[in-house]
Formats: sequence, structure tokens, C-alpha cells
Amino acid sequence: MLSEKEFFKKQKIYQTNRLKLRQFKVDDADSMYTYTSNPNVAKYCSWPVYQTIEEAQKYIQFILTCYEKQVLAPWAIEIVETGEMIGAIDFVSWSDMHENVEVGYVIAEEHWGKGYVTEAFSKLIQIAFEEINVHRLTAKCCSVNQASAAVMKKNGLFFEGKTRESFYKDQQFYDMDHYGMVRNDYFARV
Repeated sequence: MLSEKEFFKKQKIYQTNRLKLRQFKVDDADSMYTYTSNPNVAKYCSWPVYQTIEEAQKYIQFILTCYEKQVLAPWAIEIVETGEMIGAIDFVSWSDMHENVEVGYVIAEEHWGKGYVTEAFSKLIQIAFEEINVHRLTAKCCSVNQASAAVMKKNGLFFEGKTRESFYKDQQFYDMDHYGMVRNDYFARV
């Protein structure tokens, strides 16, 4: 398996039929603020609703620092046809020792239901198993977030269980559903 450092040293751009997964740029702040300031988008995310564009600018600066350090950092999801940046996807955790990664994603509400997250997630699954050579890929979502669960199922991940009241947001505990795929699952599908 490639190490995190080896993988992020390359800082590649990936493309699907409709999307480009690329590094964030300073001028993505307005687009990022569009989705991070939307309570419907932030509802099941670990970060609070952004109140100012400066919060998006600060987070992008943090991401750019991660690129420089060659460590975990998200890709911007861009629509190829329009050049519009609509969200982010990344390996939110990476274990060289256990040969596994966890994927996380977020997308602007006006692009929900168009298959963009499913398409971007599919690309990250391919990267994880074919380029990085992980043994296991996981993802999780709040149990009430059925749209996110559908993305995981469409991409062939298996429901592996629930952790009760393990996510706290806006003074409420949520159950989390855990999904996973191992190397044999992936190669049986391709």
C-alpha cells in the first residue's frame, strides 16, 4: 500500500465523465461559502454552519497548507462542463498500518440528486483500491441521512453496523451507520 506521504506527493487531478477532482484554490472561497453556510448542507457535517466568507477563506488556507505538507486534504469537486466548484471529497482518515481509508464528502444543495457525489465517490474507491492498494475502504453517515447512505450503497459498500448516539450536533445525538468494502469486494465488481 502506498503511504499517505507517497500518495499526496503526486497531488494529482482526477477526472470522471462529468467531474474534475482537483486541488482547492484561493478563489474557491465564494463557492465553498455557498455550501458551508447552508444549514441543510451542514446539518450532518462535523463543522458548524459558516457565518462569514472569512471562515471559508481560512479553511482553504488550511487546505493549501496540507497540500504543501503532503498530508490528507480534500479535493474540490468541479463540474467539467461549467468549471463550477460544487463540493469536496477526501480521505478523512488513512491508516498505513491497517491498510484502510475512510471517505467523506459534501456537496452544495443545488446539486443534490444529480449523481455527482456518487460519481466522485466511485472515483475515490477506484483510486483507493487500484492506485493506493488499500485493503479496506469505509464511510459513515448519520442514520437519518438516507441520501448519503444511498450513495454508499450505490457504490457497492456494505452496511456493517450502527453506533448509537455517537455523533453530537446542535445539542442532539445521532446514530451513525457504518459502511465498508474490502479489496475482494471491489475486484469482484470491476
